[in-house]
Amino acid sequence: LSGLTVLQQRSDREKTADNSQSKTKKSNDEKWAFATSWSMNPAELVDNLAFGYHGTISGDKNKPYWGTKPYSGNSESIGFFVLIFALIGIILSYKKKPIVRFFLWTGIIALLLSFGKFFGGFPLFKLWFYLPMMSKMRAPAKFIAVFAFTFSILAGFGLNNIIELIENKDKNSKKKLNMVLKVSLIFLAIGLVWWIAIAGGASGIRADFASKFGSYKIAKLMH
Repeated sequence: LSGLTVLQQRSDREKTADNSQSKTKKSNDEKWAFATSWSMNPAELVDNLAFGYHGTISGDKNKPYWGTKPYSGNSESIGFFVLIFALIGIILSYKKKPIVRFFLWTGIIALLLSFGKFFGGFPLFKLWFYLPMMSKMRAPAKFIAVFAFTFSILAGFGLNNIIELIENKDKNSKKKLNMVLKVSLIFLAIGLVWWIAIAGGASGIRADFASKFGSYKIAKLMH
């Protein structure tokens, strides 16, 4: 009897340990699912070149949002021209001004964090998740606001660089200005073609489907 009692007690302890581990794992999975809900899909960055490619907002009659988030009440696009001027600012001022490097890397880190559970942001956001209290916060997409802020600052540097190149009349400034204008025109042409061919066409078709069948089903179908 004593031996049976010991075996029974050991069995009970093992079951209790297994249940405890199972609950801990489930709890961690639930925390991760909560913290990474409303992650920004990197594919939706295309809206910076073609605004409205993934629709505008959920429930919009003409172009409802059909991306991977359950609901969208705003667009995460920072704006085509903001992106262009920011790139100009980075190219012309990255080596000269430490503050440009600061805003660039701050923006990149914020962008990666916004991806949350998606590839590209997963390793970094996992580290963020294990920081104290961070597992209680959700919606990684909120980091897009930081990314938009930093790139708006960089766009200001880019615009200032263009003004300086126009004011300076030396040959080196003229060469840089011509290069900036050519690059800007190339990006502008790409953006316009993309917007006309895809955002104006394909997105409209998908939006029609979304208005009839629901944006969530369209998102699952496309991804």
